[in-house]
Amino acid sequence: MKVNVTLLKEMGLHVTLAVLSNSKDELAGAPGQDSYLEGVEFVRIEEPVPRRKTLIGRLTRQLSLEGWFPVARYAPALKDLVNRIKPEIVIAYSHLALPALRQVRNTPLLFVITQPPRLNYLYQTLLMNLSSANLVGKLKLLLQLPVHYWFLRRFELQIAGWATHVTCTDITQSRHYTRLLGRECSRYRSPTPDILTNRPLATPKKEGNRIVCVGKLAGTQSTSAFILLQDRLLGLLDARFGDKYSVHLLGGTALQRRVAKLARHPRVFLRGHIADVEPELRAADVILVANTLPFGYSARVRTALCVGAVIVVHTAVTRTIPELRHEHNCLVGRTPQELVDAIERCFTDTALTWHLRGNARATYEKCFSPEAARGDFEALVNRTLREASA
Repeated sequence: MKVNVTLLKEMGLHVTLAVLSNSKDELAGAPGQDSYLEGVEFVRIEEPVPRRKTLIGRLTRQLSLEGWFPVARYAPALKDLVNRIKPEIVIAYSHLALPALRQVRNTPLLFVITQPPRLNYLYQTLLMNLSSANLVGKLKLLLQLPVHYWFLRRFELQIAGWATHVTCTDITQSRHYTRLLGRECSRYRSPTPDILTNRPLATPKKEGNRIVCVGKLAGTQSTSAFILLQDRLLGLLDARFGDKYSVHLLGGTALQRRVAKLARHPRVFLRGHIADVEPELRAADVILVANTLPFGYSARVRTALCVGAVIVVHTAVTRTIPELRHEHNCLVGRTPQELVDAIERCFTDTALTWHLRGNARATYEKCFSPEAARGDFEALVNRTLREASA
């Protein structure tokens, strides 16, 4: 978001940033905290007064967009804002914001999808929960699945009528929505801020070779990686390296119950949220991204590329970020054994690690830096304006 706001300003556009009052995002703070907000009109849209909660009203809302996406309540306020400022284009970055914009029909709307396709995301999340829930929980999830499937497919189809152009940060999402909507949905490589510095690396600990996993610990993608780490990889790592390695989990929130045993392993260290992650990534012997779900636009991968880290990824990650190439800017493994073999190569082959580090940074500069994204983003905005006038 910060980088894209900066790019819009550099294009000579006046930017109005509308933030819902219930937003937990950092953008909900007051302007002036970040330099990128200078010259940006910052508008907070307050939550409307709730309607009377009658039984019929509750049932009606549960079957409406408002029941599934509470931000739909903000639609009138957003419509009033658009009518007041008369923008040249509206850009929505969250699937939650789109229902609130459904009434804005006469303004070009660019929808940037940064989350996985709703159906796939829901399906995989349910599978993950079914593996750990009790019997009652499993039955409840199974009964909910048809309802979720029907509603989310209806929601995705309605995107065609609400957005002038749909773009996705994940190439699998782009293909998914192109098939679903029957028109081309482009891929936009959303940029990552450059955090590389010349500061000293994080001080190595005594745990031996260091493997680092980064991300929201309770997130769906992280949990998929931690299931593989807990159930398969740790046993192989223990057998291969004994006590000469350590795994550091960096990120906020707690682990899901399904992978709670990770915290009790003697070679695994939960480090919590680290605000300044750049020295940690550079000091790691391996950045392990073992996500097994074939969707998502991994910020952890792009950040690791930015600092020139040594990266080992599951093949599922390369399906969503095709810029990752085996033995060029990362090592790729499909099975647990292949992943452990790749980790061992990173521990022992110095020439290989320097090769991977240099190409990782070069990949970031070519594909994911703000400079690389500037032309793509301007072309995307212009394309939306042309499609709206066609």
